[in-house]
Formats: sequence, C-alpha cells, structure tokens
Amino acid sequence: MKELIYNFKEIWQADRSLIWRIILLFFIGVAVSVVGFVMIQPKQLQILSHYTDLGYVNNYSDSKWQFQYVFPAMALLIGILHGVLVPRIFIKSGGAFARWFIGASIVLLFILLLVMLRVIDTNRMLS
Repeated sequence: MKELIYNFKEIWQADRSLIWRIILLFFIGVAVSVVGFVMIQPKQLQILSHYTDLGYVNNYSDSKWQFQYVFPAMALLIGILHGVLVPRIFIKSGGAFARWFIGASIVLLFILLLVMLRVIDTNRMLS
C-alpha cells in the first residue's frame, strides 16, 4: 500500500493529467455500475438472452436475472483495478503507455455500458 501511495505521488509530480484520468476512470466505472444496479429488475425469474446465428436472432428464456449483476460488478472492477494498475504501468513502461491503457479502459467501460443497456433494457421491454 505504501508503494502504491508513493507511485501516485510520483505520478502527481510528473504528470498531473494522468491522475485526473485515473479519477475520471474511477467515476465512470462507478457511474456505469450504479446505472446497472438501478436498472436490474429482480422481479423477473428469467431473462431473455439473445444470440445471432447467420443473421437470425433467436430468443430463449433460460438465464437467471442474477446473472445481470455481472455487468455492474465488472464496471466497478475495471474502474478500481485499472486505476490501481496505472501507477505500476507508469513506473515500468512510461506515461505514453499508461495514457493509452487508461483510454482503452474508458472505451471498454463505454462498450460495457452499451451492452449492459441493451441486455437489461431488452428484458424490461419484453417482460
């Protein structure tokens, strides 16, 4: 823990914009997580799962609604764990790769948000 705090202090002195990006990543992860937890409806016994096979969309109901908790939990983990990894990446590989890693993490969170909204909202409309 002391090493992590030391790494954050070193980043603060070298590249303050990277600290703000870490904070942004954390808040986006928390926001996506909160949206996911608010949208889940535990009243449903099963959810509709979608898959595409050669252009045909097939719907079937065999997933439990608890599996939707994976989306908000993953957003929270990405927001926290990737933010903790960035100081190590900054020390080992430099600021350019750390900025690239934060950007990729933010894009990953937005993709996760889109998929989560599609799955959860589809189940709301069809129930």
